[in-house]
Amino acid sequence: MGRIASPILCAVCAAIISSLHAAEPIVPDIIIPKSDPAFGALKSIPVYVQEWHIWWGFPYPDPTRELSHMSITMNQFLEPWRLDWDRNGYPLPGLYDSKNSDIIRWQMRCMRAAGISGAAIMVHPTDGGGKVFAQEGGGFIDELLTMAAEEKFQIFFMDEVAFMEGAPRDPAIMTERVIRFLKKYGSHPGFGRFEGKPIYYYQTFGFWIGADATKKMMDAVEKAVGPVYWMIFGNVDELVKIDNVAAIICGASSHYQDKTTRAWDWKKSGQDVFTIVAKAHESKKKASNLNHIKFENSSQPWRPPGVPMYGYRSRRMIDITTNAAAAGSDFIMLSSWNDWEEATALEPGWDVDGFAGDPYLYCRTLAALRGIDFIPPPNPPKTAVHPTIWEKLGYGDGAGPMIERVRRSHQRGDVFEVIVADSMNPVVKLEVVWEGDWHWRAQQPGEDAASGNLTLVSGALAPAQTVNSPLQSTTTLSMSRFRIGNASTALSTELNFEAKDAPQVGALPTVGAVYALDPINPLEGLTAEMTAAAPLKRFEGTIVSNISLRLAPHNKPEDIGVDTWEGWHARTATTPVPVAIDGNRSLKIRTSGLGQKRIAQISVLGAPREERMFPTDPQPVDGSVKRVRYYVPISIARLEKPGLQCVWFRAQDAAGNWGTPKLVAVPNYEFPPPDDGAAVSTADADWKKDTGAVFACRFESGETKWTKTWPSGGGIGSRVKERFVTENNNFIVGNVLFSAPFDAPISGSFRVQTRMLHIEANRAISVWLTDTSGGNGVGMTWTYNGLTHANGQGDVHLMTVAKSSEVEFNEKNAKRASTPTASGHRATASPLALMEMEYNAKERTLTLSIDGVRKGSAGDIVIPTLEKIYIRGNGRNMFDDILVVPRE
Repeated sequence: MGRIASPILCAVCAAIISSLHAAEPIVPDIIIPKSDPAFGALKSIPVYVQEWHIWWGFPYPDPTRELSHMSITMNQFLEPWRLDWDRNGYPLPGLYDSKNSDIIRWQMRCMRAAGISGAAIMVHPTDGGGKVFAQEGGGFIDELLTMAAEEKFQIFFMDEVAFMEGAPRDPAIMTERVIRFLKKYGSHPGFGRFEGKPIYYYQTFGFWIGADATKKMMDAVEKAVGPVYWMIFGNVDELVKIDNVAAIICGASSHYQDKTTRAWDWKKSGQDVFTIVAKAHESKKKASNLNHIKFENSSQPWRPPGVPMYGYRSRRMIDITTNAAAAGSDFIMLSSWNDWEEATALEPGWDVDGFAGDPYLYCRTLAALRGIDFIPPPNPPKTAVHPTIWEKLGYGDGAGPMIERVRRSHQRGDVFEVIVADSMNPVVKLEVVWEGDWHWRAQQPGEDAASGNLTLVSGALAPAQTVNSPLQSTTTLSMSRFRIGNASTALSTELNFEAKDAPQVGALPTVGAVYALDPINPLEGLTAEMTAAAPLKRFEGTIVSNISLRLAPHNKPEDIGVDTWEGWHARTATTPVPVAIDGNRSLKIRTSGLGQKRIAQISVLGAPREERMFPTDPQPVDGSVKRVRYYVPISIARLEKPGLQCVWFRAQDAAGNWGTPKLVAVPNYEFPPPDDGAAVSTADADWKKDTGAVFACRFESGETKWTKTWPSGGGIGSRVKERFVTENNNFIVGNVLFSAPFDAPISGSFRVQTRMLHIEANRAISVWLTDTSGGNGVGMTWTYNGLTHANGQGDVHLMTVAKSSEVEFNEKNAKRASTPTASGHRATASPLALMEMEYNAKERTLTLSIDGVRKGSAGDIVIPTLEKIYIRGNGRNMFDDILVVPRE
């Protein structure tokens, strides 16, 4: 990677940094000057690109197109022309429908101008029992081939059989699929051919049926359609055995760099392109490797783990391709054209390698490698791109003003400073809407129930709980200085709301949600689902009736900074297609997992209304009427109302464009009652006195002290003494083990009871009673693995442990003392289950009951003198009202 620190590159970087906010025209990056040995290094070698994705779904200009293979909220982010989506990088023509012929033709022209010899379009065999590709619906393949012939650009197809399951992988089915496909399309003048043969390309990594079966399939295909140019991505050692195979792609440049040390190993075993090419040439076959120009997939939390590869502003592409050429490769195969999920895109785009300045960076670099100058083709026509990007492409204004910032001067500031900016026109109006047109709000302090004109009609939410501010917290469970309102934990993965008596919101509403920040999973959110006004078409031709919108932050620091301070996520999404929300008056909210979200408010904002416009003229910022400041007061009535409220802001420019609405959480920070002196609860002491207990804890602000033990490797330090104040006295336990001493030891019979409830699946809750060492004693456990586990009840059982060291979070030495039995209580449904364990010293029997019903017993149990209690949560579990009482 010697070129990375070149003086030319450093000079270019400095120029880009100084001009990040400069207006057009774009100044091209000088990556490979003509004096560089890399200029023209690929002049005589064909360059192909695979993974041309043609199934992106964006409902513009066709409003019946389903939003697919992207998560888009429509909300502008940072610039008014940029819609918000969960990808690293942004296509030059904005978010597009990949079936849009204007976009496809522009892409072909870009590839041709960059010196790309041909492109492999990725298709999926999922229809017709695996015999038909999903992308063939509506004559789309014919349309692609016709355009390719007109543009004199070679395309072929990559059968993604390796990623399919079931029928598509059956060799007989695949034989039928290939024969049918080549008979239907292989003779089309736009269908790619090598050596006069139609190309068929597929991957065998993860799908290898053996050399004999592969040859049998290929022979059957060629008997039916004539000679085929088989291009296979797979193991060179296996593929050289098959006479039919003409070209082999083996190994990948993504393995050349160690993910831990970042060191480069160009000769890595099994991936070395020199060895791969040499083996293929011995068998008279053409070969190369797959060249990932980068693999920056950190925008995809669900993508494979590992350190992402940086593009180094196209320097990686220069080095890996010239290395492949030096190995004697017969062609260069690049990945990919427009895989924005994994950010391996060659396609022109914004934020290439992070504000590189030139959207054509990779096309321009590749053209230089090919020894030609890159001349960008004209942009797609105005009618083909979304109005928000018109101004960026020079087509005029189509985007409204952005709410750049909403700020209170301090926690209890009674005025908002609202900064609004537009890039083309003066800002003329600001709409201010408290709560929204429709809203549901969790019960706040001083209220008897949830409020608003949205009613929860199905699904379960736990009773509202106090949420503490993250400010001045040492842990997520310790007392914070401020309480910032109440929220209800989702006990169902689907919540259905209905708005019977509420105003109409129109066909393109904005949906908002306010939920408590989860420091462990800050990027997890909610999903809003609505019924589309008209059926939506998927790429393969099937019809769907719903639109889903993600209400969550993206992997951008700007998107979670204020939330970390205030403790609330306020997330919005505007539907990109008309919905029938006014007709069915319903809204569905989905959660990613039971108990993973504490929801404070669900809100829907409809079309702007004149009576909600802020009456005061704005103040120009920096002397510009395109960037203005409003000061919006908070009423005394709202300031005096405890808990959380919410407000929407939306602005309009002089051209009549409305910008993206912004939802703001407005907590009235409350001081909690002091945890000592007269205000300290005496519930624990009173309960002990009434029952004769040696231990009692109601999880109120009182005397009980616990010791927190982190799981192995799970935290800083080993133990932290804390006094706990919990949310509505239901103690939510994460991945930790807590212990506390008894007031007096127990040497005989006893009863321990507690209230428990699961919040998430695949979790276990335990209570242990042990001797003073913490290593000998008995316990009870409730496990829950999901809705199919004991009909959603989970199972319970008794345990014993005897060892020389303290019990651990994942206690491996414990033995089951009773058979796991269905609990009889829905694991995640309130109220909390009453779980009791009782020991009869005389009979040496231990019994377990749930809600008064016996669920297990064990005999011949000898228990040492007990002096400690442990409670163990996993993920998140609820505890309440723990009592340990000696029995005669």
